[in-house]
Amino acid sequence: MSDAVTREEFAVMLMNALIPQEKEALLTFIDAAEISSWAQKAVVQAVQSDLIKGNEDGAFRPHDEITRAEMALILANASGKSTGEYG
Repeated sequence: MSDAVTREEFAVMLMNALIPQEKEALLTFIDAAEISSWAQKAVVQAVQSDLIKGNEDGAFRPHDEITRAEMALILANASGKSTGEYG
């Protein structure tokens, strides 16, 4: 059985696959301090690229398991074929 993937882990995998340009920015989520240091750059890049968004309450919840639906929507955003918004 495989382990679940967290939101921050998925952000790192996605941004490594997309090979984004370097961007500098601060994380503005209310739980930004909970985002692991190894994932912060990828989360910033994913947010700035409009691939991942925070939740309605302003949190990212980096250690929550990512759902299949969330992954599908993020990948649709990355391909430019999104029909919704990821929270």
